[in-house]
Amino acid sequence: TAQGKAEELPYVMGTYSGMGREQSVTIQVGFRPSFVLIFSSQSHSSYHAVVGRFSAFSGAVSSSDRVKMTDTGFIVTPHNPDCQFPYINDRNNLYQYIAFK
Repeated sequence: TAQGKAEELPYVMGTYSGMGREQSVTIQVGFRPSFVLIFSSQSHSSYHAVVGRFSAFSGAVSSSDRVKMTDTGFIVTPHNPDCQFPYINDRNNLYQYIAFK
């Protein structure tokens, strides 16, 4: 769920729940992000608690294996058990994001 009005602020903050391997998560923010920060407040291990809780993606790169930018937001791709890092779509985990214009 996005919070804030995209036309007033240079960013939008929100949350989403991870879907795991089942499906991607589409986030609508009302613009094509130039930069997205994703943060998880949940962890499954001490390594994940230190390294895997924060991820950043640039809109200058049209897509990555984990996040694909769209004209109205971004898509978090399904969790891949063969390539877990970064942890941004674990099933039932709550994630917070900031998408910048």
